[in-house]
Amino acid sequence: MLGIGQLHNMVLGISAMSSLELPNDIMPLNTFWRASLFAGVLARLLGERMKLATSEHLFIAGLLHEIGHLVLYSKFPLQALAARQIAEQQGKQIHEAEMQLLGCHYGDIGAMLMANWNLPDNLQILTRNQPVPADADALKIETTLMHLAHACAYIEATDSDTAADTSFDAEIQALTGLSQMEFEYSLEEARSISADMEKVILA
Repeated sequence: MLGIGQLHNMVLGISAMSSLELPNDIMPLNTFWRASLFAGVLARLLGERMKLATSEHLFIAGLLHEIGHLVLYSKFPLQALAARQIAEQQGKQIHEAEMQLLGCHYGDIGAMLMANWNLPDNLQILTRNQPVPADADALKIETTLMHLAHACAYIEATDSDTAADTSFDAEIQALTGLSQMEFEYSLEEARSISADMEKVILA
């Protein structure tokens, strides 16, 4: 269904991600994977609803877009934890806290890794710009969908309404052409599909 190239990208990314140990005091691995899976499914559904030719790429991008966080959590847990504390204490988004502390954010790190692995440019662009889609010079619609899917995914995975802003605002609606009803329908569909996939992948 994905195609050989897409399957190669997914297997390479997941294999690398699975080799990293994630400290549970930062984020349980199961929560990380639930969020990544949901982000991929929702981004793909939104892309399909918009009839984007890149919808399958959105699934792979959603699955792999936080690989930069895995590196931070696994290799630099103290700095990653400090960034999360800054975000909570100062009311910042996590990428803003990471920029303040490290001079880069998880999207930058993930995109650099993808470049080293020779993964496609579109995955690198989506990964780097997902935290701040306004910065994207290319794939602006896809990056916006990824940003929205990422925000929704963490609320779904953590049962929290403070993880990110998931408002389907007028700017997103104007850029994507999707209605509030279409977004909510896709969200419900993503919940159902992700739950079924979790039974197989995360069992």
